[in-house]
Amino acid sequence: MTGTVKVLNLLLDSQPNDILGLAINRVHMNDRIPNPAFNATAECNVELNYSYYPTKWLMLGGNIQYVINPGATNNVDDALVLGLSSKVVF
Repeated sequence: MTGTVKVLNLLLDSQPNDILGLAINRVHMNDRIPNPAFNATAECNVELNYSYYPTKWLMLGGNIQYVINPGATNNVDDALVLGLSSKVVF
């Protein structure tokens, strides 16, 4: 299951193009794959992101993700991932 929520005009009326997003997904491992590396039944991700448009031609964004059972294995700790992005339109 994957879902994304997109909210416009939520934070500031002066920035109507800004976007706040929330995504949740789960990747289930097929039981018919006999690989001992996949010792968890699934990998789950939760992500919150924000895109800020200070002008019509520039976007600055950031996100935070939490990954449960990365790579569908219990041999790796859960991960907290931070990201930054930008876009320039000519």
